[in-house]
Amino acid sequence: MISLTQPLIHVDSGYGYAQGRPAVDSAQASFAQARHDLIVRLAPSSTSAAAKPPLQLNTNG
Repeated sequence: MISLTQPLIHVDSGYGYAQGRPAVDSAQASFAQARHDLIVRLAPSSTSAAAKPPLQLNTNG
């Protein structure tokens, strides 16, 4: 007869998750800051591009 057992709770997995959580939070904050910096950096160029008249295609051949 074969008998298999499985623990109900993996305490070490929960501990590893708890240790990794601050790193995830830090990475999310860094990403949010980088996204904000990119938006601020591109905002002036997109507003000046919007002020320019659209390009006209020459269809006369």
